[in-house]
Amino acid sequence: QGTKLLDFVSTHNGMGSFELVPSKDENYTATWKDAMGKEYSTPLPAVQEEGVTLRIKGSDAGQTFTVTRSATADEASKTLRIVAVMNQRMLYSAKANLTDVVAKSGMLPTAELPSGIMQITVLDANLKPLAERVVFINNREYEFDADVYLGVKNLEKRGLNKGEVIIADTMLSNLSLSVTDADLNAVPQYEDNIVSRFLLTGDLRGKIVNPYYYFFSTSDSANIHLNLVMLTHGWRRYNWPELLAGKLPLRTKKESNFLSIEGQLLGGEQGKIPPGTMLTGIIQAKDSTRTFISLPVDRFGRVKSDGMIFYDYAKLFFQFADTKRKFETSSLNVDNGLYKGMKSISFSAIDKMRIGGPDSTIWARNLKQASDEVKIAIQRNRKTQTLQEVIVKGKVKTEAQKMDERYTSGLFSGGDARSFDVANDPFGATSFSVFQYLQGKVAGLQISMAGGQPSLSWRGSSPVFYLNEMQSDVSLIQNINMSEVAYIKVFGPGAAGGMQTQGGGAIAVYTKKGGDVTDNSDAKGLSSLQITGYTDLKEFSSPDYATAAPTHDLPDLRTTLFWNPFIFLDKASRRYKFQFYNSDATKRFRLVLEGINIEGKFVHIEKLIQ
Repeated sequence: QGTKLLDFVSTHNGMGSFELVPSKDENYTATWKDAMGKEYSTPLPAVQEEGVTLRIKGSDAGQTFTVTRSATADEASKTLRIVAVMNQRMLYSAKANLTDVVAKSGMLPTAELPSGIMQITVLDANLKPLAERVVFINNREYEFDADVYLGVKNLEKRGLNKGEVIIADTMLSNLSLSVTDADLNAVPQYEDNIVSRFLLTGDLRGKIVNPYYYFFSTSDSANIHLNLVMLTHGWRRYNWPELLAGKLPLRTKKESNFLSIEGQLLGGEQGKIPPGTMLTGIIQAKDSTRTFISLPVDRFGRVKSDGMIFYDYAKLFFQFADTKRKFETSSLNVDNGLYKGMKSISFSAIDKMRIGGPDSTIWARNLKQASDEVKIAIQRNRKTQTLQEVIVKGKVKTEAQKMDERYTSGLFSGGDARSFDVANDPFGATSFSVFQYLQGKVAGLQISMAGGQPSLSWRGSSPVFYLNEMQSDVSLIQNINMSEVAYIKVFGPGAAGGMQTQGGGAIAVYTKKGGDVTDNSDAKGLSSLQITGYTDLKEFSSPDYATAAPTHDLPDLRTTLFWNPFIFLDKASRRYKFQFYNSDATKRFRLVLEGINIEGKFVHIEKLIQ
């Protein structure tokens, strides 16, 4: 009837809330203005004569809910069930009998729950959803203490800086540290990071402005604002009517099974390939490692095999399993199954995306940076020269050291362990198994082969087994042919570092790589083609101005001064020291430390050094 009932205003980033008790015979319209003062009118949903409302009020102890039904309601709406779901698990299920009353309240205890989004749904007696609400449980148990600082700060051109990362906890932690030019890109104070991505933005639809604000701030107002996010974003993990009807959601994206060889056999009579036709092949990676595969061929000549991992490129040697058939009149086209991406992006497409441009000063500096880098690349090529003869003196590495460098990585490399170069040990080939080979070779390690089944004990506990640094079991290690074993490392109970052990140490077994395998399966005469793998891992490098180099005469315009994505710290090693040289243009540093520990807790630290 044109009567104004109330005024409302947004309280945080365009979000707000108001309360209204509607009358069934009335229609309601919200009139509002945007930031530019333009006025809009939005009709509110039509008022229903019957229904149920759900009201939630959060506290440190839990989520208090109140369910209210209309005065007139069908029988199914008088016996309700309140269900709380979190992390794909149903945590609570409670009944509310509203036969004689119109409202009931209760509390869902949440003080001991992990932080995250909880979905609360009210179902009637027929399990039909009537009302739903999402809330955020924030118990602040998701972060662990760490710090990063510069003990030596030097903002001069090519100045040497030294810093340290330290964790307060003793849990195994995987951290990433970057040091960049703070003036090249404007970064919002509370932009999305590892904490907000895992807990909030990874689940919610739509854009959330400054999502880390809700976790960085400990004020009550931040919790109120986070509740507004829950009220305004359309988050629905489950479609109850479809689930109750037995209709499961369709998977639009398949789970990746790594690289695949998928192709087409060309030539011959298509559609008439005999059943059971098979290709056998060898995949030889860049480091000469070889993998034997079988490729079934259907009647239309299609082949597929997946679950492979290799980098850069590999060579596929192949032939028909039936050696009477040759590839004289046939050929094979294959694809690795990876997404090919867009060949180009037009400016019109960018305009449609409405990407906001950066600050004009930052934009101008980025353009100049790109132009200068092109000039330096040309100068660097001109600087290339043939050096005089250099004589390098050093200690000769032992075969054991070479094997350790060739096969081990991370927690498995170096350390206090017994190493066995099985590939060059004549007794290795004569042993029936890994365990028979190790019998009597390691003090304190008890190995029994009673009944042909190995039983191992070290200081009263059983060791943990690793095959090529992946946790394995006794039976798999027992069945490895000794001709395939290259290297074995045995870590004592006190020397296993961050490995998952039960106090009995660890035994790591490595199978031979391509260069150590006796080439009995010559690929001569086989058809072959090259296939592309994952992009090779790039190792971040930075100049060392303590040593002379011809390229040091060129301008240094690096924007990333330091980066290490693989920092592993634990009880035995809680500190990590690093150093880097400044560029010629950087005036302020941005340090960003992020990571996760073995308990699933996060850390995010960002510092501006000037």
